[in-house]
Amino acid sequence: MKKIFLLLFLFHGLISLAQANIANQESLPVFPGCEEEAFSDLIKCFQGKLKQHIKDNYKYPEQASREKLKGKSIVEYAIETDGSVKVTKVEGEYQIFNDEAKRIIELLPKMKPAYQNGKPTRMLLSIPIVF
Repeated sequence: MKKIFLLLFLFHGLISLAQANIANQESLPVFPGCEEEAFSDLIKCFQGKLKQHIKDNYKYPEQASREKLKGKSIVEYAIETDGSVKVTKVEGEYQIFNDEAKRIIELLPKMKPAYQNGKPTRMLLSIPIVF
C-alpha cells in the first residue's frame, strides 16, 4: 500500500492522472525506451522521456515572440488501449500556445498501454507546458 501512495505522489509531480487511478492499475503505460526498467523506476523513466520529448519538439511561436506573450497551456491526453496518444483537451489563455502544446503532445510515440484486470486500458493524463 505504501508503494502505491509513493507511486501516486511521484507520478503526480509531472503528470496528473485525470481518470485512471494508479491503485487500480496492474501496470502503467510504458514509454518507448523504458521497457526494461523495474516497476519502481517506470514513472521516473516515463517522466524523463516525456520531458526530453517536450524539450526536443518545443518551438516558441514566432507571433507570440513578436507580441512578447507568455503563458501556460494544460494538455489533457489519453494513452489509448492500442498505445496511441490522443489529445482530449487543451486549456490556456492564448490559442497560439494551446495549438503548439497540442502539436507537441500529438508527436508522442506509440506506447505500451496501461493494463487493468489483464486487459489494456485507456489512461488519461495531463501536463502543463509553459511558454
